[in-house]
Amino acid sequence: MAKLELDLGEEITYPLYIAPTVLKQKPDEFGGITINNEKDIICQKEGIIINYKKEDLEIEKRNLEVELKVANENMDTLKRIVNDNIRDETVRNRIWRQYAVGKSYTR
Repeated sequence: MAKLELDLGEEITYPLYIAPTVLKQKPDEFGGITINNEKDIICQKEGIIINYKKEDLEIEKRNLEVELKVANENMDTLKRIVNDNIRDETVRNRIWRQYAVGKSYTR
């Protein structure tokens, strides 16, 4: 509680992020959950994240940047595929229309 700068019985009015593994724990006889690893809880008080090392945040930021780059590359690839398919369909439709109206199609 001291590391999170919380007092017993104090209402928490700012974001508190708890790891999903902690939330899956069965509450004790008083309805509480014990958090053993301080990395399992993040307390954001007035724009400052408490209880997280700067190095961990930098690593997470780099990982997210890599994921974003891969997602953008995937999106670009899908756009190219869609555009190629549209072009192919347009050409097929043009040929079909020429054939259907009786115009000759030159090879």
